[in-house]
Amino acid sequence: MIRTQELRGYNPVETIEGEGYNCERLNHAVAYNRKQDCDDSAYLLTEIETTSVPTAQADYVQDRLKMWTCNCHDYQYGQLKPFLKGKIALGEVGRCKHLDAHLRTERAKADEQQDTIV
Repeated sequence: MIRTQELRGYNPVETIEGEGYNCERLNHAVAYNRKQDCDDSAYLLTEIETTSVPTAQADYVQDRLKMWTCNCHDYQYGQLKPFLKGKIALGEVGRCKHLDAHLRTERAKADEQQDTIV
């Protein structure tokens, strides 16, 4: 059973938008986290396109940035918090284990789809 409050809870895209960045949502995925002795939980992963500086200061072509976000606690407090405190740029925000696993899977799928060079 998936706890749907995990999917409805914290929204990092809205947090980034609140800092003055326009975000276009490009793609969504769900990361399932199986914990022992409790129900499954799931986290919403969202790929966005935005700018590396606040929209009002941005050159859309030069400053364009694509990134993935996750609504887990590690992303909220560990990865995004330094950006919100002004310590790092948006493009320097790290990834949580859910994003790492999802992106690793996507790369593997892309590799499988490529033709073998003979």
